[in-house]
Amino acid sequence: MAKTECSFQMMERAGLERCRSRPPLRCQASDSATILAMVREGLGITLIPRMMLPKKLKGVVALPLDPPQPLQIGLAVRSQEMASRGATLFVQTALAWAQEQISLPPRAC
Repeated sequence: MAKTECSFQMMERAGLERCRSRPPLRCQASDSATILAMVREGLGITLIPRMMLPKKLKGVVALPLDPPQPLQIGLAVRSQEMASRGATLFVQTALAWAQEQISLPPRAC
C-alpha cells in the first residue's frame, strides 16, 4: 500500500470495510514503481489509481474496480498573483492535460 491516507479512502470506496484500526499491512512504500515491483515479486496486492500505472505492465495484472471509482485530484498554489511564471505555466499545463483526459476514452487496465 502507499503511505497515504488516500489508500485507505480508496479501499473504502472499493467496498472494503475499514477496520477500527488500519488494516494489517506488512509493507508500505511511497513510490508507485516500488509498490508495483513488490506486487510483481509476490509480496501482496495493492490499490493504485489507473493513472499511476505504467503503459506496459510486466509481471503484474491490473484489474478495474467494479463499479469504477472516481478520483479527484487537486492542485493548489498559495496565491495566483504571487505564483512564479513556472508555477503558473505548470497550472495551465495541468489544467489543459486534465481537460484532454476528460475527452479521451477510458484506458483499459
